[in-house]
Amino acid sequence: MLKESMENSMKAYGDSIYDQRSWDSVQTKLECCALEGPSQWKAFTNKEVPQSCLVPDTKSRYFKVGCYSKITEIIKDGIAVINGIGIGLAIFKVMGIIIVFLLALNIRAIMEC
Repeated sequence: MLKESMENSMKAYGDSIYDQRSWDSVQTKLECCALEGPSQWKAFTNKEVPQSCLVPDTKSRYFKVGCYSKITEIIKDGIAVINGIGIGLAIFKVMGIIIVFLLALNIRAIMEC
């Protein structure tokens, strides 16, 4: 679904200022080009490779890595962090349950005396 959306956005590059700005921003910040490399620009759009695909301070070298792989990598890293937080919270809750159980046992022992 992400890849399909990115393809549609690529096809609208040049026709839609929003798609153009988005792609230029993503390619510049992530240092990537198209979905899987610069050759896709001509295949999808019949247009030249955008300037945002150029490696900084060069006039002819393009980023070789596609933006799709960079974005999926960022998403995977984010999911790992969220999973880690979830596991940490689950452990914290289990420890709370154990403490409450031990406290109840101590109160019961005191009440029986």
